Amino acid sequence: MAAKETKNSTDYQKILDEANEKHRMVVEKLNEERAMLEARLHKTEEELRHASLKAEKSHQQLKLLHKEMTSRYGEDYDDEEAIVIFHGAIFILQLSYHNNVSKVVTEKLPFNDTSIREFNKLNVPTYDRKHQVKAKELICQAVELLHELVTAMSNFHTYTEQRLKIVFVESNQQQLSPATQKFCDYLHENAAVLRSVNESFNSFYNSIKTDYLISMETIPGFHEFSEAFHKYNNYLKKLLPYYVLSTSEECKASTCSSTLEAYNKALLHSLTKLITTFNKIGSHIGALASASSGSEGILSANYSSLLTLLNTSCQELHECVKVLSSHFQSKVSLEHQLPTVTQTLKRTDECLVSSLVSLVTVTAKIAKFMNNNLEFFSTKSGIKSRGLTTTTGSEMTSSPAVVEFRHHATDYMAKLIKPRPESIPYKMALYNHKVLVSSTESKDSLEKQISVTNERISKLEQDKEHWMLESRLLQVKYERESKKVQALQQELNKALEKDSANFVSGAASLSDETDSASSSLTSHSYEVAPPPSDLGALEALKLEESAEDVARETLIKNHFTQRIAELTSKVQFTESKAASTNVECRALYRRMKQIETVKQELAKSLKIATAKVSQLEDEVETIKRSYETQLSMMSDHLCGMNEKLTSQQDKIEALKSGKAKKGKQR
Repeated sequence: MAAKETKNSTDYQKILDEANEKHRMVVEKLNEERAMLEARLHKTEEELRHASLKAEKSHQQLKLLHKEMTSRYGEDYDDEEAIVIFHGAIFILQLSYHNNVSKVVTEKLPFNDTSIREFNKLNVPTYDRKHQVKAKELICQAVELLHELVTAMSNFHTYTEQRLKIVFVESNQQQLSPATQKFCDYLHENAAVLRSVNESFNSFYNSIKTDYLISMETIPGFHEFSEAFHKYNNYLKKLLPYYVLSTSEECKASTCSSTLEAYNKALLHSLTKLITTFNKIGSHIGALASASSGSEGILSANYSSLLTLLNTSCQELHECVKVLSSHFQSKVSLEHQLPTVTQTLKRTDECLVSSLVSLVTVTAKIAKFMNNNLEFFSTKSGIKSRGLTTTTGSEMTSSPAVVEFRHHATDYMAKLIKPRPESIPYKMALYNHKVLVSSTESKDSLEKQISVTNERISKLEQDKEHWMLESRLLQVKYERESKKVQALQQELNKALEKDSANFVSGAASLSDETDSASSSLTSHSYEVAPPPSDLGALEALKLEESAEDVARETLIKNHFTQRIAELTSKVQFTESKAASTNVECRALYRRMKQIETVKQELAKSLKIATAKVSQLEDEVETIKRSYETQLSMMSDHLCGMNEKLTSQQDKIEALKSGKAKKGKQR
């Protein structure tokens, strides 16, 4: 028994010695660290002493320099200017060139106007960074709240679509009407519209950096969120008439009682009020976005009132959602008592009720967020212009030109954010220049050729018209002459018939006297003679008619030639214009092809860049997770080590107490 006790005591003694050795090493290490810290403390104290002495000397030199500058340049010289000159002239003082200070003042400070208040309003204002950090934190909270609101509204629309299909198809055993089918299709599109709202606000938040002045005037990207929210309001307006039609169809069902019809009407009224409240919020957001897009006067006059109206609309939204949830729950509780209600409809109604409860929760959060931070949103950020004592808004202390400069600066920063297009290589630019020069030269030569050919064409057209008129006149003359020849032929035939008749009568009376024969011959000669006189009359008539026709034809010819000349000149002008536009269109088409190729190359580079960014983000996430796991493991290890140390100390104390008791017993 004694041997066993001695063995245990030796074991305990070994453990105690090991523990004492460990604690001794720890104490030595701590003593070394303490010595190092004391040495570092002495060193820092020495440095502080030297720095304080140097600061006192510098302050004395500053006072001397200030006295000298005030004596030289008058009482308008203030401390700020002395500090600026001191930093610029301290090197000159160390080299004992004190006379050069006046030269520095005259050459380096040509615009010394801090004492004039009107000029101080033109200085670039500085802003309160704490105010900006808080604004960014609030915008981050708004991002989370908007994400919850979008999720709740998306669930509400999706479960409403499922409920419509279950009510009309499974419960009532009827096909969907065209209006209800269209309503379901529109409800199915809610994810795309709400996703654009969430993404636009996220991009707006990502565009905010610590270097920016967080103000509605200086932050780009809020206008895109306003447009996305306006599209969602239009989407809700498009859904409203289909809500009315579906409610009327539900009320027309045989299982719908008067109480259920009253609940349906109350639910429709609350939905209408909800959509109206969303439209109010969208109009207020649009007014704020118009301020961020560059319209002046909104921030200075109506900014606080717009935020107050937005806060009121958020409170109304929460109340509308609460009323909608209560109406729907009462309607569902009444519907579930009917024998035709299926289990699928009950489950869908439960999901819809949960979505409305989450919507009530998130609208309450939004209303509380707006109400608590309304004063912060309404007050302008603390901006101080150099040379002014007040710390108020920029529009109250600064000049209107500073606001315009701020707008120009925001536009410039927005342009800098856009990706810069790749520049064209020098050889390609020279080649394009040569092509353009050659195209312009060829254009001039082609225009000259076109003008010459157009002149020739106009002359040929005039000659053509002239000879066509001549041919027509000759054809008319030919027809007239042919008609006259036919008339003369008829007259000649008649005269020949008469001569033949007289000749027969003279042959029958051969026995008559020669007087009668001569008289008959003379009469015959006189009867035959008239045709030439008739021909002469016809010839004279022909000459008179030809003179009148020639005058009329010349008038017609002159009129038509003038008209043809005008038309040909118009045709030439239009043809030349068409040719020039054709050449310009070809040049523009070439440029468009080049731009399309550049666009494709930029799209490829953008895809590569986005892939790289996503890869880097994944690497960052993995590194972050590995660091977090390592930190957790190290913390667990430290906790385990502490527990082991405490347990060892307890064992050591127990051994000491046991050893002491044994010594007393002995």
